[in-house]
Amino acid sequence: MLVNHCHPFPPEFRPEPRPPGGGSVEELLALMDELGIDRAAVFAPFTYQMEGGVRRCNEWICEVVARHPDRFVGFMTVNPNEPETPELVGEFFSRGLVGVKLHPAVYKVRLDDPKIEPFWERADELGLPVVVHTGVHGWLLDLYRPLRLDPVAQRHQNVKIIVEHMGGPEFFFEALAVVRNNPNCYAGITAVLRPRGWGLPREWLSMLFDLLGPGRVIYGTDYPYQGLREIAEDLEILRKMLPPADLDSVLGGNLERLFPR
Repeated sequence: MLVNHCHPFPPEFRPEPRPPGGGSVEELLALMDELGIDRAAVFAPFTYQMEGGVRRCNEWICEVVARHPDRFVGFMTVNPNEPETPELVGEFFSRGLVGVKLHPAVYKVRLDDPKIEPFWERADELGLPVVVHTGVHGWLLDLYRPLRLDPVAQRHQNVKIIVEHMGGPEFFFEALAVVRNNPNCYAGITAVLRPRGWGLPREWLSMLFDLLGPGRVIYGTDYPYQGLREIAEDLEILRKMLPPADLDSVLGGNLERLFPR
């Protein structure tokens, strides 16, 4: 089993209140062992979570992956508004990171802004998966609503875009339209399976699987914002919803296929 969307924190970052999963690499490994999770995609911290800027954040996740190469695959964090971002993407790809986590509300990124085209072009050139946060997160909604990914996906068909949280309940149908319209887009179902946060009604989830099929859906944990109990509940929900072959696709098979070769 390979799960997406884990946020381990560096030791110096201690959020309050403490999230359910704790946040350390060691706590993540213990959770994975208890739940039978073989590997996890871990995301570099955001710049407010670590001193040293975006470069140091990505260096740290490289170090984490290097210590646990059989358990983790690493995704970089970047701010596409910064002119050095395409160079950083290439550098950290060469150091073994296999994808990008893009959080437009954190970094104030308009998803289809022409000025960030160099970022999308570099991701396209390398064939990278890009996990894009969608869903209400306290910034200007129109600038990161899921529909803004449609022209990006059309222009950059070698980028594999994971539409994370599927827009939440507020933008679910926009996100669904984008994924259905673009074969290089995938439905990220992190933290949507239960009625909290980004949670979606069960009938919407059933419709998502019916319309997209299991080959276009990717599960993530949102560790540590979800802890052992929440992730165990997610996995049980999926086991009840899906036959074993489909479950294997959603719990790692689909994500594995997106990694650049």
